[in-house]
Amino acid sequence: MQVYVHEGISFGLPSMLENDVRGDAEVHLVTSRDGRRWQRLFPREAFIPKGPKGEWDDTIIWWPSLITHGDKMLFYYGGARYRHNVNGLPPAI
Repeated sequence: MQVYVHEGISFGLPSMLENDVRGDAEVHLVTSRDGRRWQRLFPREAFIPKGPKGEWDDTIIWWPSLITHGDKMLFYYGGARYRHNVNGLPPAI
């Protein structure tokens, strides 16, 4: 999980594999004020969801990054049209 601290709050961006054999992944958002107890702001919901079917990020989202610019928080990520390859499955394409 990538962790960033901004104005005393830790922001975590874990990549979560879906609970099936497909190997798709999305990014969730968690926060902490002490670095030990984490809270999901959107329980069981992706913060950075996969893109629409046929797009470059329709299967897996990963490598999330947070960049602060003044009072803005910008989130960047990588994506792919292939699976995490759980259990040796072939790519999604």
